[in-house]
Amino acid sequence: MAALHLLYRTRPEDRRENGRHAVLVDAASEAAARAAAGVPDSWGAVQLAATATMPPGRTVIWLEGDAISLLGIDRGGNPVV
Repeated sequence: MAALHLLYRTRPEDRRENGRHAVLVDAASEAAARAAAGVPDSWGAVQLAATATMPPGRTVIWLEGDAISLLGIDRGGNPVV
């Protein structure tokens, strides 16, 4: 059974050029979610639900910007000073 995982960057240096800094993944485990999304180990992860219902044929959905930010980073990915 697959669960819904949110993976998100936790460091400014993990900023992606395309501005997509978070991803929802339908996977059996956190490790499988990381592999499916191809994100670095430094990214944070949280399981949002024990079961996932994604659109047909989709297991990975990228989110533009930061899904959450405890980093002091604005939506554009720049440090807030």
